[in-house]
Amino acid sequence: MIKRFYKPESVAEALRLKRQYGAKARWFGGGTWINNSLGAVDCERAISVEKLGLDRIERTSGRLSLGAAATLQQMIDSPEVWPVLQQAARFLWSRNLRNMATIGGHIALGHRSSGLIPCLLALGAELETTSNECIALEEYVREQQNDLILKVRVPSVRGVCQVARVARQAKGPTIITAAVHVIRTAGRIEKARVVLGGVGEQVLQLAIVERKLEEGPDIEKKVLEAAVAEAIAPAAPTAYQSYIGSVTIADLVEACQEEKKAYEN
Repeated sequence: MIKRFYKPESVAEALRLKRQYGAKARWFGGGTWINNSLGAVDCERAISVEKLGLDRIERTSGRLSLGAAATLQQMIDSPEVWPVLQQAARFLWSRNLRNMATIGGHIALGHRSSGLIPCLLALGAELETTSNECIALEEYVREQQNDLILKVRVPSVRGVCQVARVARQAKGPTIITAAVHVIRTAGRIEKARVVLGGVGEQVLQLAIVERKLEEGPDIEKKVLEAAVAEAIAPAAPTAYQSYIGSVTIADLVEACQEEKKAYEN
């Protein structure tokens, strides 16, 4: 239960409060999870990021900068944000929640079935935190770091990125989320990023599948499905999730390839 709520007006003041109260204090973005009776996050003291000036969204020289305190709905409404990221933000289906949920808080929570994190990972996003000028999002998620996120930096998009969410109902619990980013050169895949959420304790980047896509000519869909199923087997809790995860990734790879071919025609 939150007993004290702080609203610092500078990053320096926020860090001072965190040092003072340590593990008893948590960073507070929109409160969609820390303030949720169903959430697993509990704390005595909350340090709000609302007044830290971290809510700007801008694009310069093709690179996108997302302030950590900007909300998912701000992402959707901003003309600076690429459509694939806006689509991923919409995977949190409730507009009321999107109006509250901050980008930094969503990443810090690191929910296994996040819709946004797979897309950001696939696009090679980096984080600016209070401890590091720049750190790969992949590293932050893998190591479950808890440094305060200041900005999310997304490099200029090359190639094609596709995302998907699978649920039994549009407003029901997410079963899996997925993102695939493919860069093709001279008719073959030069670089691939394949990310799947919902099948393990964390969002998974499937490096083995990425290498298979990069190694040679286009892989047959059934062969790709089998490769994905094998890669996620240790983490997938059910046969259904393994099946639907492999089919979804294969569909996204196919969609990326078809979109690229359309550009080439």
